[in-house]
Amino acid sequence: MCFFPAPCAPQSVSRFMDCASNSLNVSWALGLTALNYTVLARTTGGAVLSCTTTSSGCIITDLQCSKNYTAVVTANNGECQGPESVTSPVQTVPCIPTSVHANVECVSNTVSASWGPVAGAVSYTGVLTGPGQYNEFCLTSGLACSFKGLTCAQTYTLNVISHDSRCNSPVSPNVSVTTAPCDPESVTAVLKCDSRTVNVLWHAAAGASTYTVLAHTQDQSIPPSSCKTSATSCDLTQIHCGEFFNVTVLADDGTCNSSARASTTLESAPCPPTMRSPSLNCSTNAALVSWVKDPDAVSVRVNAASVLGHTVTCSSSANNCSLDALQCGQMYTVYGVAQGPQCESAPSAPFNITTAPCTPAEVSANYGCGTSTELSWTDSLGRESFYVLAQTNGHSGSCSTVQTHCSINSLRCGSLYNVSVESISGHCNSSQAAHTQLQTAPCAPKNVTVRLQCLNNTAVVSWEGSPGAVGYNVTAVGHDGDIKYRTVTGTSCQLPSMHCGQTYDIVITPFSQTCTGFPTAPYTFNAGSCPASDVQVSLQCNGNVGLVHWTAAKNAESYIAMATGMAGHTHTCTSSGTNCTFSDLHCGEDYTVTVATVERGCQSRPSTPVNLKSGQGTQHKVL
Repeated sequence: MCFFPAPCAPQSVSRFMDCASNSLNVSWALGLTALNYTVLARTTGGAVLSCTTTSSGCIITDLQCSKNYTAVVTANNGECQGPESVTSPVQTVPCIPTSVHANVECVSNTVSASWGPVAGAVSYTGVLTGPGQYNEFCLTSGLACSFKGLTCAQTYTLNVISHDSRCNSPVSPNVSVTTAPCDPESVTAVLKCDSRTVNVLWHAAAGASTYTVLAHTQDQSIPPSSCKTSATSCDLTQIHCGEFFNVTVLADDGTCNSSARASTTLESAPCPPTMRSPSLNCSTNAALVSWVKDPDAVSVRVNAASVLGHTVTCSSSANNCSLDALQCGQMYTVYGVAQGPQCESAPSAPFNITTAPCTPAEVSANYGCGTSTELSWTDSLGRESFYVLAQTNGHSGSCSTVQTHCSINSLRCGSLYNVSVESISGHCNSSQAAHTQLQTAPCAPKNVTVRLQCLNNTAVVSWEGSPGAVGYNVTAVGHDGDIKYRTVTGTSCQLPSMHCGQTYDIVITPFSQTCTGFPTAPYTFNAGSCPASDVQVSLQCNGNVGLVHWTAAKNAESYIAMATGMAGHTHTCTSSGTNCTFSDLHCGEDYTVTVATVERGCQSRPSTPVNLKSGQGTQHKVL
């Protein structure tokens, strides 16, 4: 209980916030008597700080940041405490910003700073310091700001200060941030033709721990190819053919990549050509090979290899080329390779070309001189069958076979046949046929004639020549067994000394160098008639006339009787019968009498002579 009046509330109270120490300086006017003064600083949460003094001011420390304090002053005279001074709230120094973060925007090398809100703060200052006396700040009322245009692969320190209307907070703790690694330099991409990979090289980039290489097509129509390494080169595999690539090297520090400015371009090897169906010229065994034109290919080379090892190539900058001089009867495996500016493509899908079969060889004819022949030849590569054709003027014969021989029938005699043997397959015949010639046996001669030549009872035989004949065998067989035989090269011959009165069958057989031809049908020929037989003579004394009788001869048309005297006198008589008479014989002369027959204008040899004695006397008969 106060027995003395309590001191009055202090007057002229002032408050000053020391931003640097976050302390509150409170001062007032002293009373007329010595008093003890107490300063109380209260927060809305109930926390109280105080200081006591006998002077006109004191300092309250350990204030909480970003708080509103109400500071009151009371005086105490030792007995009683006076009332509190009139006051108004005071704001302490803003708190240090918390949750400070620094994030790098890797592409632009921009640092984005952010922090948590501070009670009572009306603005913030972000301060970024770095190498080379770099010091930049940003002032904002918000909770973030950014620092642009930073150098690659550098470590920067971020601090944030909060502000109210009077004070700044202390600087926030350091937050380090490192910008994206620098771009690699001198990027080159080399296409390895043998392995169909791309070797990418570059100079090391500051700040990089690893590198990623990306190859994108310019239209990004296919997924990129990539490789990753800690070295300064790597190989891109599975590079798609026939494309232009942008090859980019990105430096990586584990957080950021460098920009995509470190790049180069590359044209990959062309794709395998798309081959079209070939066209084979069967006569020349040349194959025209074509393909779909590819703008990425400088040219296309076509390779062909047969199962027997023969190879042929052709190339062209157009869309086709010709595989010439392919060997007959072989199957070739063919593929195309596109040639690019640096590398060639992988081979195209293979396809086959089967050439025309080979021409048969060594054609021979086993001809038996008849109307058919057996032909044979050497087998040929690539054939499925053979076609044989034998031709002559106005006639042909053929046969087909899968063997190496066949027969042709119904050949004509006396003809020179041109024989061809052609190999046949499903798509082509042989470019040329094998040839030989076959001369068939000569035909039987035509228009055979036989006439009688009087001298020596000779048969004169003639005929029309047979084509292909080099000679003729002429055979005459008499019904009495007599045989006459001649070989001549012409178309006529003479058969002398035919037996008189005999019938002969005459056959003419032509022959060539290799064959005996076809004989003619037998030609029946009657030889000249024999002389009369059984000649008898008698003398008729009256008139000295000789009488001659004989037996008729076969085929005789007439007879001539001749009486030849010893002195050379001759007397003849003719008759178509079997007798005639000699008149005016010389008397007393001895005569020899013969009788000859006449046929076809020819006179036979005389008959066996008989004697006749003229004159008076007895008749004699001499046999």
